[in-house]
Amino acid sequence: MYEKAKVTEENLSKVDKVYVELQKRESGLVANVQQLQTSFGVEAEVRNKYGYVKKGEEVVVIVNEPIKNGEASTTSEIKKGFWKKVGEMF
Repeated sequence: MYEKAKVTEENLSKVDKVYVELQKRESGLVANVQQLQTSFGVEAEVRNKYGYVKKGEEVVVIVNEPIKNGEASTTSEIKKGFWKKVGEMF
């Protein structure tokens, strides 16, 4: 009898975890549906999915240059380099 209770408790725990995950998924889906019910949301989705651009707009692609060996490798070193360059302008 104790084993049945233990198995039932384990199953309940598994079901609870699945339920929580499904609730999170549902809230995300509801948020997506609400966004898609606005004209701004539809436009954003079309732009992201299909690369839509309005008449007169241009697409700009920003690509980060890879860090070469021997150059700054941390964010703080990169920031110092930036400010040093700014200081050298004056």
